[in-house]
Amino acid sequence: MNKPHWVSDPRAKGGGFWAETIEMRNVRAGVKKRKTFEIKWVKLPDYWIRQLEQSQHAGTYKLALRILREAYKQRYIGGEIILSAEVTGLPRTTRRSATKELITLNLIQIQQDGNRTTRVTKLWFERLQPKDCK
Repeated sequence: MNKPHWVSDPRAKGGGFWAETIEMRNVRAGVKKRKTFEIKWVKLPDYWIRQLEQSQHAGTYKLALRILREAYKQRYIGGEIILSAEVTGLPRTTRRSATKELITLNLIQIQQDGNRTTRVTKLWFERLQPKDCK
């Protein structure tokens, strides 16, 4: 504690009061901040490699890698894969054409509600087999 000092206050009777300052220590000093999730590596499935070789645009390859990175991250953190400009780092037109190409290459399935951000609902890791018809 520091020594008391006079604090003048015109609203108080007598024109002020005596006050002491108390030094407060940081109570949470021992608590460490949680580290943010950091991705060191991501597996690239063989099916995706073969399908991306048929890709016509570099943006499709970039988007595919970002989707796989987000899918890996979501396995630990939870949530869904959202294809926003912040997550992908790609312009809207590139993102839109790359998303369409990934759908045609049978790599992803998406959900789009009006003008809301596109969400990846399913990742395909093997060729889709048609159901046996009788």
